[in-house]
Amino acid sequence: MTDNPRPEVTTILFTDLVSSTELMQQIGDAEAQRVFHTHYQFLRDTIIASGGNVVEWTGDGVMATFSVVSDAMRCAIAIQRTAPRGAAERSLKVRVGMNVGEILRQEMGSGYFGTPLVIARRLCDQAVAGQILCSGTVAGLIAGNPTFRFRDLGKR
Repeated sequence: MTDNPRPEVTTILFTDLVSSTELMQQIGDAEAQRVFHTHYQFLRDTIIASGGNVVEWTGDGVMATFSVVSDAMRCAIAIQRTAPRGAAERSLKVRVGMNVGEILRQEMGSGYFGTPLVIARRLCDQAVAGQILCSGTVAGLIAGNPTFRFRDLGKR
């Protein structure tokens, strides 16, 4: 446990490269490693430029944190709009999940713990290629910003 068990309000964003296993099988490990490295650099640069922090590389995606919810959403949109092309000029499809809430710090793993983190990960896992799924809390916090439009997909 950490010395400070007080939670921090944090926006958590997860990304996942869709069909990455199939891509590896089609192009081989060496080329896939190059593609994944380029993809990671793109994600890292986009997250940092958006005011976020890369917490953990998940193999073909990232876990990132943001202190400002709208920055996280702008980042998610930028990731979807500008994801680089992969091997043989194949378009890389990304899914994104995000949530905001009180997150506890810990020394193990990513350094973060809590239900908001789990929800963000599960939203990412449920998203389809090119989709950003966010919690109602995220949508509610930035609902007054005309830059963003949301569609209710029902309870997940």
